[in-house]
Amino acid sequence: MRCKVCDAGARLIIKEKCTYTKNTVCGCAPGDFCRQSGLDCEMCSRSTVCLPGSRVKIPGTEFLDNVCEVCPDGTFSATNMSHTCQPWTKCEEEGMTELKAGTATSDAVCGQRGLSPAVIALIIVLALVPAAAGAVYFLCWREKRKCGLASAQDTGDELNGEARTRKKGTDTTLPVQETTINSGISTLPGI
Repeated sequence: MRCKVCDAGARLIIKEKCTYTKNTVCGCAPGDFCRQSGLDCEMCSRSTVCLPGSRVKIPGTEFLDNVCEVCPDGTFSATNMSHTCQPWTKCEEEGMTELKAGTATSDAVCGQRGLSPAVIALIIVLALVPAAAGAVYFLCWREKRKCGLASAQDTGDELNGEARTRKKGTDTTLPVQETTINSGISTLPGI
């Protein structure tokens, strides 16, 4: 009998060569599986490739296709035919900040922990408020009357100045009549 020919168009390869006592046994190349079970394969199909974002749940065999499973939330696989899904890196546990969240095909991206924009803004405001208050106080101290503020010492000096003015005799005072001791002699004419 003539030896069987393994049809390359059916993706078949020679698994066992033909001998004087045994016919050729056809099979599938690596990465393919036979669509029917039995000793001799008649047609092969390409095995399913589990893509990034999934894992190989059940590896294919000579007669079974690969079974893939999508990576559960919080895990990823970055290569074809990965057998496991890796958990995302937890940046906070590593003392870092998450710069980019993890996906089904990539890990979370972590960076050195820095100050958030809100914290930086708060620090700037807290630094500027005392500086602005100090500048206003300095200007008011220099130009007391413009700010409507006067120190207690300045108010006391003004009061002391008014008291000095009163001592100098600018206040109106009632006249005092001078008198002499009465000796019984009248100094007025006709008395």
